[in-house]
Amino acid sequence: MLLRNLVIMLTLAGTIFFILVKNPEAQTFVSSDGMLAVEFLAPQGTWIDIVEHDGAYEISSSASVRSAMLHLKTDDTTARFGFFDKAFGMWRLADTDFDEQTNELLTRTTELNTRWRKFFIDEIARPNFDNELASLITASPDRAVGYQVEIGWALNDNAYIILEGQSSSGGCAGEYHYTGETTLTSLEVSFSDTLTYQIVVLWQIGAGCEGYEVVE
Repeated sequence: MLLRNLVIMLTLAGTIFFILVKNPEAQTFVSSDGMLAVEFLAPQGTWIDIVEHDGAYEISSSASVRSAMLHLKTDDTTARFGFFDKAFGMWRLADTDFDEQTNELLTRTTELNTRWRKFFIDEIARPNFDNELASLITASPDRAVGYQVEIGWALNDNAYIILEGQSSSGGCAGEYHYTGETTLTSLEVSFSDTLTYQIVVLWQIGAGCEGYEVVE
């Protein structure tokens, strides 16, 4: 839970005293349906807009947040939080806990200006996509200097969810920073009548590593 109180411990004459000091900056913002709450240390004048649509919550914040706690009321103890990763155009699962006392999903994040929702995740097959990925990397865009790869999966034409543990990077030995110019290339692979994978490569264009080491 996000700290609402500061605990000060004093030792006087061998006795330990605990003093609870209320943190005046801790604020909680709640969605209009009362199901999702966002809790963080908010600067004065901060506003947050939380809009629910088809089970997802679009969060917009006027402040940059180092750490926020999300609470979602639910009885689904095995559900997980996920947020829409705008860079890759797919949903990304977040580390999630369930509070049995309050019946809430909990996650800590810095990603506020995006969509959040809960997911039910089954074990998904993990095929080898080396050949497909190689074809995408070979067809790198002009002036590409580095890349990051995510693989997503979708059931029954639903939204793609990033497959955990499958991230990779290359070019500049993976050590590059974003300069603002990026582009995506992707490839869809049908695994069955109901399961489809999408390989997405996010390319850094033009700058970002010494010597402009172009991907070959």
